[in-house]
Amino acid sequence: EDPYSNFAPATGRLLAWRPPSGMGIRLDSGVAEGLEISAYYDSMLAKLVAWGPDRQAAIGRMLRALASFPVLGVTTNIPFLLRAISHPDFRSGDYDTGFIDKHPELTAAPGPGQLNGAAAEIAGRIWQSGGNNIPRGAGETFRDVAGPWRGLPKTTFP
Repeated sequence: EDPYSNFAPATGRLLAWRPPSGMGIRLDSGVAEGLEISAYYDSMLAKLVAWGPDRQAAIGRMLRALASFPVLGVTTNIPFLLRAISHPDFRSGDYDTGFIDKHPELTAAPGPGQLNGAAAEIAGRIWQSGGNNIPRGAGETFRDVAGPWRGLPKTTFP
């Protein structure tokens, strides 16, 4: 789904799909890299679940899992989820079914500064935890993602 277009289904080919794993992380999905996602496909490509001994541990694991889940070719709600889960009301458990309506800034397309801020926050949380519970292979994930770009034709823009 595209949270910046009223959660409309997103279409395209999954050029890269590298699901996270690790302690307390589960992914339920029926898609794979290379699959064409059409407008007639269920817009929920996967369900990511994080467990922890308490709420804050589970939230930390979810943030790390989302941050280490590169998907190319289809717009996802991962940036939106990172923002929503990082919101103080969500972190404290003070939310209800009107959470998104009460916080319209969550569905505003993030700018580069916001993405950099989210990345810095996640890196800080990982550093504070001493690197515990980082999904195995997370350091390799982004290096591997370049693969699909190598096969695309060279294009220049004016």
